Amino acid sequence: MRCKSLSFAVLFLIANLFLTYTAVSVEQVNFINQLDGFGSLKWGTGIDSLQNMEFVKSGRTSQGDIKIYRNTMDILNYGGIALSSIEYGFSDDKLYFVALKTKGIENWKELRQQSIEKYGQDFSKIDYFGYQNYVWQGPKSSIALEYKPKEGSSVVLLMVSN
Repeated sequence: MRCKSLSFAVLFLIANLFLTYTAVSVEQVNFINQLDGFGSLKWGTGIDSLQNMEFVKSGRTSQGDIKIYRNTMDILNYGGIALSSIEYGFSDDKLYFVALKTKGIENWKELRQQSIEKYGQDFSKIDYFGYQNYVWQGPKSSIALEYKPKEGSSVVLLMVSN
């Protein structure tokens, strides 16, 4: 549990610290600049306004206390990729991040490809402790893609930009 919380904390830190600017398409720039949440949920949405949310666990990150929920009605699929879970993180009962989790190298490769196509080439690539990370930064949202080879798992983390 502590290791997972630490992993989230490190991922948050990386997503917030690194920003690289390169040439990207206008569509990708507009998409990342307009991204303000996940699906129909905007950052800051209150947990009390959502239905079908089931408490999973609580944790602590560099941003403070976080409560993690899952939506019992979610379809565990993202761009044709089977997900193991979708977790919604709330800070002060307001939506702060969404984590899309999957397993397997093939799912990682597909997530990486789709993320680069969707968010563009304007990313920071960070490797630490054997983990591969790609981070995109927009004015409202940050996106971090992480692969953990030892665990064979990957996560796309969408969160509020600070």
